[in-house]
Amino acid sequence: MLIGVLSKYMDFPEEAWQEALVARIPAKLLELNKKAFAFGVAEEH
Repeated sequence: MLIGVLSKYMDFPEEAWQEALVARIPAKLLELNKKAFAFGVAEEH
């Protein structure tokens, strides 16, 4: 979730963040982390 929030303040396309998740997160945790990222992006802060 925190990475999703931070992504709004950094100059990287969302695709780059998604690729980083795939590259770094174990497969069994990937879907959960993608959902947390999307939640962080969608949150109003």
